[in-house]
Amino acid sequence: MKYFVFPASVLCLLLALSLWTAAAVENRVAPWRAALEEIREAAESGDWEQAEARFSALREEWEALRDRLHLITTHSVLDDADALF
Repeated sequence: MKYFVFPASVLCLLLALSLWTAAAVENRVAPWRAALEEIREAAESGDWEQAEARFSALREEWEALRDRLHLITTHSVLDDADALF
């Protein structure tokens, strides 16, 4: 039984860290989704200056976090998102 406790504890710790990381990424990305929706609405209404300003700010946020996301996310997904900018 004692040989089971340590590996099971390590697996539980890894699972908890994985879930925490997923939640942290989701919390960080959710405002970006909302900002993209605002940009889309501004562009559809013809307010190109607001859309461009908000998009520039969003791009700066993306650039600041992109390298850290490469550590925990599939590179192809981030490359696809980077191509949108």
